[in-house]
Amino acid sequence: MPRAGAAEPVAGGPPAGPPGPDDDRRPTPRDEDTAGTPSGRPAHRDATASTPGEGPAPDRAPGHEPSGAASSGRPPGERPDRKDPRRTRVGPAVAPGSALGAAEPVLRARALRAAYGGFVALDGVDLDLPAGRVTAVVGPNGAGKSTLFHCLAGTVRPTRGTVRLAGRDITRLPAHARTRLGIARTFQQPAVFPTLTVAENVRVGAEQGRPGAGPGAVERTLRLLGLDGPVRAHPATGLPTGTLRRVELARALATGPRVLLLDEPAAGLDTGEVAALTRILAALAADGTALLVVEHDLDLVAGLADVVHVMTAGRVIASGPPGSVLDALGRTDRPEAPGQTDRPDTFGEGDRP
Repeated sequence: MPRAGAAEPVAGGPPAGPPGPDDDRRPTPRDEDTAGTPSGRPAHRDATASTPGEGPAPDRAPGHEPSGAASSGRPPGERPDRKDPRRTRVGPAVAPGSALGAAEPVLRARALRAAYGGFVALDGVDLDLPAGRVTAVVGPNGAGKSTLFHCLAGTVRPTRGTVRLAGRDITRLPAHARTRLGIARTFQQPAVFPTLTVAENVRVGAEQGRPGAGPGAVERTLRLLGLDGPVRAHPATGLPTGTLRRVELARALATGPRVLLLDEPAAGLDTGEVAALTRILAALAADGTALLVVEHDLDLVAGLADVVHVMTAGRVIASGPPGSVLDALGRTDRPEAPGQTDRPDTFGEGDRP
């Protein structure tokens, strides 16, 4: 199998040159920060810089196929009933960043602060990601959503605050080390190795993920995402966006994650593909994975999330079940379209591999 590092990403690396006021580009990464990443993106960046830059449950075997919708006898389009009917209040009764009615979170962030020069991207953000729950973060561009995402993934180091995985402080660990511990992520634009086949892309994930993944992890993941047919032998280059999304998600799942971070997973998908993605993510959550979704598609959020956090100006201003939170927003003040970003959050809102 060709080495992963030899391939360029389908979506391309960050363009040369510093980002401008309306540009979503990142600074060119240092060589030592990009080893082993599919696109040469930075594996870690410190939020003190003056310029913004870039599963299974804990006891489940890596690569285990979710038991959710596939084995529960539910109709294909019906999502698991994982919501607590008592969760109906939004505002002061719900602490911002908290997971309502949830058990001890797998991933916990406390008092996160990140600043780029004189701009404060995160201002004391708390967030809990419990096992078996889908947590969504919404808000206008420039609200700090992507900076929060990158602080959790390990590609940005907060200037203050902590990130803990199953009680362990991982605040200073880089992204590749977090992947080995069970945190996987996807990108707003699919990041895959174009010269590798679909199956080889997924195998890269299995090799870079949590130790102990069995030889069947790749095959199980390919089956789960519907990639076990002839497409498995096709190079990733030239595949449609919907298929690339599945390839990237399959590679992330092959790492054996306890926590799955999804950045705009529905971007570029048609209605049928979004519905299929929703069923897969709901099944993963039902099987114990902690999911974070940063998403502009409020319909997907309404149908999938257990709890929604609204961010503005680097703070979480409201938290609660999607019905209450989205109704409070009136669905009129919708987030900007994917890929559009203003200057303050230019580092991540239009994240490109």
